[in-house]
Amino acid sequence: MHVRKKHVAPQFVCDICAKAFHQPAEFEKHKLEHEDPDKLRMQCQHCLKWFKNREYWRTHIRLHNPTTPVPCELCDRVCQNKRAWRAHMKNAHGTPDKVCELCGKCFKKKQSLQEHIAAVHTGQKLFSCPFCPRNFNSSSNMHTHKKNMHTEEWQASKLGAVATTSFAGPSETDMTKDGAFLQ
Repeated sequence: MHVRKKHVAPQFVCDICAKAFHQPAEFEKHKLEHEDPDKLRMQCQHCLKWFKNREYWRTHIRLHNPTTPVPCELCDRVCQNKRAWRAHMKNAHGTPDKVCELCGKCFKKKQSLQEHIAAVHTGQKLFSCPFCPRNFNSSSNMHTHKKNMHTEEWQASKLGAVATTSFAGPSETDMTKDGAFLQ
């Protein structure tokens, strides 16, 4: 899909605005935007407002149905929606099922296991500071460094102006059977 979207010329071009598309469904949906604005298709059942296509209608409907907060029954946390609740249950209350084959320590997240192996067993520094050449063996050490040594850049990154994390860690396929990373 990536190759087709980024490296192959789009096959469908709008003759009104010249916008190009790879997928016929995307092109058909786009063509509806140029149709007569008086030709409204979807109506909101809450406020009776009309919309020219399903996409605008669905976006509007969400205004009437905000996500319902989901409280955790095991702690005081209230999650923004069901998806966030599932992630919370796994990370906060789930069983640690990622096991370090070198020492037997258990983790809930694959990234935590990778950080552990790098910090404790191999000494590899998987995290690179985006503001300077320093590398760190854990994301928390990198975060502390950014906060203390690059305060202005760190503040800007919290606002989304700069990428905050550079994880150069290996995937599971880069790990040998004994938990060491391939060079």
